[in-house]
Amino acid sequence: MNQREEEQALSLIQTDRALWTTLANRYQTITGEALERLDQLQVKVSVFHANVMPDRVNAAAQQCGQHRCAQILLFTVDKTLLDMTPIVDLSQEKIVQVLNEE
Repeated sequence: MNQREEEQALSLIQTDRALWTTLANRYQTITGEALERLDQLQVKVSVFHANVMPDRVNAAAQQCGQHRCAQILLFTVDKTLLDMTPIVDLSQEKIVQVLNEE
């Protein structure tokens, strides 16, 4: 991922109201603090290909590999994983799935 793609993916996460609300709720549960900005998080953005986990992705995320997609790992500043991994289709500029760690 280049810097522009990372910024695009993170912007889509922050502007998706439902996803941001879920993320903020999990952050609050873990830290006891309100999540107001992306800079309160540690993030790792990487290229995502659907064939890595074909049994866990939905039809939209199956396009990843043909489309340019990002997988975002989200952590608190003390590196606690927020147990949700958004998959962003950068080609279509939308979040196609959120994987939950279970």
